[in-house]
Amino acid sequence: MNSRQAVSESIYKLTDGTRAEREEIIAWLSQNGLIPQLESIYPVLAAYLKKYVFRCPELADLLTEYFEAYKKQKLSNVIEPEFLEKVDELARSRKFNRLPTRNEIMDGVDNSDTLLYWLDALGVEYLGLIEALVQKRGLSVRVNIARAELPTITSINRDFFDAWQGRKEKNDELDDTKHSDAGGYNFIDKELPIHLAKELDILAAMIDKAATELALRRCKRFLIVSDHGASRLAVLRRKEEKYDTDTTGEHSGRCCKLFQPYNLPFAAKENGYLVLADYGRFKGSRAANVEVHGGASLEEVVVPVIELSLKDGNVTVKLVDEAVTVDFRTGTEIKLFLNSPVQNVSVVLNGMRYSASQIDANHYSVKLPDTKRAGDYPADVYAGDNLIGKIMIKAQGKSGKVNDAFDDLF
Repeated sequence: MNSRQAVSESIYKLTDGTRAEREEIIAWLSQNGLIPQLESIYPVLAAYLKKYVFRCPELADLLTEYFEAYKKQKLSNVIEPEFLEKVDELARSRKFNRLPTRNEIMDGVDNSDTLLYWLDALGVEYLGLIEALVQKRGLSVRVNIARAELPTITSINRDFFDAWQGRKEKNDELDDTKHSDAGGYNFIDKELPIHLAKELDILAAMIDKAATELALRRCKRFLIVSDHGASRLAVLRRKEEKYDTDTTGEHSGRCCKLFQPYNLPFAAKENGYLVLADYGRFKGSRAANVEVHGGASLEEVVVPVIELSLKDGNVTVKLVDEAVTVDFRTGTEIKLFLNSPVQNVSVVLNGMRYSASQIDANHYSVKLPDTKRAGDYPADVYAGDNLIGKIMIKAQGKSGKVNDAFDDLF
């Protein structure tokens, strides 16, 4: 296709109907930047890029901001200097250790009538897309955020699957796409991140499969689990450590067998390996295809445990008062009506999550201390991890309310 040349028009002639076109859209956006029309041109990509607000008690704000930035740079194919500083800082602090391990989460899973589906290399970068696909399919979702064992290689992170006694399946497509010749993508041949199109197709097919399995009552729960994530930006970084190790760098150099002495502030020592938590790589290993794992960056270590099931019933949500008054000091408060009581209600507004307090069986109040200006504010309402409704908050200042009251007199 020659559409990459006609920068001003090319993307508007493309649809998301074929893989070739989807790759072309990604290539164009990578070189020219995002456009407002993406939602209508390639809605699955728009859903992937949408800010996902994490709910985990540990690191929610950090993960929300980090992965929003990570996804944008994966698409733009450029690492921002500030983000690189953040990666190096996290490589030293290793805050991911505050997260529960995947096995700790799995110990609490109800495995009766549950299909375990292992999608190799599924990281948390895809949670926004999964949320959108699940909502479209009318499924209920529960997400737990966990950490993989180091190094982030399959041999050390597969015991959850081997120990599972019930029905189980493993899918290697995503992992193959990222770093296997069988995936059909190679960084040397094509540096643009067009492999993302195939990744999103794999995710969509997985949710379709889950919906079918649940609708046909083949299982009560469809449990999606992963061994590790992967990093695109570690490939873009092209940073090689100074060590010529006695032990060959494994997994494109993201880890290697432990050697002494070493002076690597960015390396973790785990399970007999040195594991790089920044975007470096040890010498001696072959270059990556398009993404890597084995290291300890957040995108490699942090993994989701996703439980899908059929919804019990339709929950509807409405604002009790469409118009609310804002105060420039204290913000505002809204009241919600839900047709049936649910747990863990929250509102996401401007990329921030606000918890609701239950007033009675059907009413909830939400304080919005950051909403201090008049205006119309679209917001999403959640019950746990389930998006149950969208609302429009019409906020007006105190003076506006006084004027309305005055007008009502005449």
